Amino acid sequence: MAIPDNRTDKEFQKFVESTTVANLPAVAVVNPNGTNISATSTPRSISLNETTGSGAISINLAPGASAQWKILSVTCHFSAAPTTSENFVIKKSNSTAAYTTEILSVDPSASTATDIAYIPDGELIILGTTEDLDITFTNTETRTYGVTVTYEVL
Repeated sequence: MAIPDNRTDKEFQKFVESTTVANLPAVAVVNPNGTNISATSTPRSISLNETTGSGAISINLAPGASAQWKILSVTCHFSAAPTTSENFVIKKSNSTAAYTTEILSVDPSASTATDIAYIPDGELIILGTTEDLDITFTNTETRTYGVTVTYEVL
């Protein structure tokens, strides 16, 4: 493989290591005849919501009236596997109850799980005007937990 811009292996490695989304060059869109259509740079806005505690889990993420976002993952870690049968639930809530959808419901005590990971198979879009994301777990045994929601603002 050729090194771009006549850089040495070490120079190229340094370039790769220093490249972040914030300093990526603009992307040029070119017609088949080679003329430039536009130059744009649209870095992704990836965010985390991290919540810890040892009581009941009751998390409500609302992007705001004008925002839309895509859920990338939801993870939960318990300090020890719960033994009481209770469901860890993720819901896409809607201001109209008829459209509220349960995305995931899992009982960690059934498999002595200390970790839960949900990654959507496709795009799970949350519309800020009417929708939000709810995560709940009764946590009767007051296990210490950490819940992380990773999402992209659209």
